Amino acid sequence: MLRHGILFISGFERFINPYWFQTHREVQRNLNLVRKINPTLFDKQFSLINFAHAKLQTNPINKDYIDKFLLNANTILTDKIIGIAPFGETATRRKMNFDIKEWIEIANILSLKFPSFLFIFLSHPKGNIPNLENNKNIIIFQNNNDLLNLVELISRLDFLISVDTGNVHIADNLKIPTLEIISKSKKNQWCGGAYGGFCKIMSLPINWQKHKQKYFFKFLSLALSCLKNLAKNS
Repeated sequence: MLRHGILFISGFERFINPYWFQTHREVQRNLNLVRKINPTLFDKQFSLINFAHAKLQTNPINKDYIDKFLLNANTILTDKIIGIAPFGETATRRKMNFDIKEWIEIANILSLKFPSFLFIFLSHPKGNIPNLENNKNIIIFQNNNDLLNLVELISRLDFLISVDTGNVHIADNLKIPTLEIISKSKKNQWCGGAYGGFCKIMSLPINWQKHKQKYFFKFLSLALSCLKNLAKNS
């Protein structure tokens, strides 16, 4: 039976938990729903769960694929490996992302500030990154359709700089520290850090493009600060 647009089924208890009221991450919303099934059992057993078993795993073929990629990149002479993920379909469609030229500008500035770091643009089969400047410590990883190659590469990173996209959650699962740009309306629901790792967030309001330069330099400043700390603690 439909009542006020909500389906009610006799014999089933209903829990109304709309995402638009959330002040916490989506994963917490899901855990809240699970807890509703049996709060006593949940409270007793949840802390005993070993979440190491939830860590993403790859296959030997993926490890070999990334080994060869990094060998060709001559990472032996590299102090740190930094991933840059500029592609996010939803963020781009909602105009909550820098354009690719701005991401390249960020990468160029960071690469000059940290010449011993290797910066890797994370791309996909349809990703289009224009020719980079003649910079020895910026390269592109153009993945095929095997998502586990991306998982394996992210597991080798020392830091990830990313738009709001799945790469953030992969890095979060693998405990790779991250700097993320995300829309203010999606921050509480989808930001990184759900697995307890480090995720620095810069949120964008609806009208952010009116002050785009301000947010560009704010994000760049955060990236510089994060990488300085990474270099200092190495």
